[in-house]
Amino acid sequence: MSIEQYKRCNDCGAKNELYEEMCIECFGTSFSIVSNTENSTIAVPQNNVTPVSKNGDFQEDKTIIDNAPKVLKLIFDGMEKEIYDNDIIGREGICTEMLQDNKKISRRHARFCFIDDVWHVEDLNSTNGTFVNNVKILSDEKIKIVNGSELKFSSTLLVRVLIEE
Repeated sequence: MSIEQYKRCNDCGAKNELYEEMCIECFGTSFSIVSNTENSTIAVPQNNVTPVSKNGDFQEDKTIIDNAPKVLKLIFDGMEKEIYDNDIIGREGICTEMLQDNKKISRRHARFCFIDDVWHVEDLNSTNGTFVNNVKILSDEKIKIVNGSELKFSSTLLVRVLIEE
């Protein structure tokens, strides 16, 4: 079994080499370590990642601190869907099986981000908008969401946010 590891930028989702200290796409500094195996992909959120040199050696004066984020769940139609940092909801995102025939939901409608220990939702320039507690958010604007927040994607999909410790 082969395992490949890389850093995924928590801001833009770009794939970065382990030795990168800033994202090669957006210059962000918050990463998740992703391990690919033959059968699965596992992302481990990291707040402070030990820098790795290009030859793969760890720098000895740094330590890895693993602070796993709280779990975010969306609840709709009696169902719960777990959400992870940088997940995108839409007809071609998570929940595809339920949304693929809903033409009022954009293919890439909204993204969920875990920034500074707080969950946010960001509208991805969707056609029919994203609403937090009945207030429409601007495209590319990240809005804080909390336990019990109501999210509406266009006028057709209403979900409630559940954040577990």
